[in-house]
Amino acid sequence: MPHESISSSVVALPNGHKLYDFEAEHGVLDAIYQPEVGWFCISNIDVEPQYRRQGLGKLLLRAAFTEAERLRARLIYAAITSRECLDAMSEVFGKAAIKVSHEGTYTPDGSSDRYDARAMLWSELK
Repeated sequence: MPHESISSSVVALPNGHKLYDFEAEHGVLDAIYQPEVGWFCISNIDVEPQYRRQGLGKLLLRAAFTEAERLRARLIYAAITSRECLDAMSEVFGKAAIKVSHEGTYTPDGSSDRYDARAMLWSELK
């Protein structure tokens, strides 16, 4: 994998929430921090197809996790919609943080990267 540096920016929203953008040359992760409840929600993660399965998604997730810890967030969460995200989040946050309410299907031949399941990352931070 080419060396990717992660940059981040934050925008304060009128309701007091903060919108975070973590960017690399070939990927992005967006998150919303809700300070009144201490929740850090990963709302989007996208890595260009030719750079997937090379660790970039994990780098973006680790950057978000580090920021959530710095903010002293109580909880970090995200809906998981692809097998790639499920695998990366399991590695970064641990399998115990993943709650699967419905096992789905995944096509390992690459014809579809959608993970037809109901799974959530739900990790309480110390």
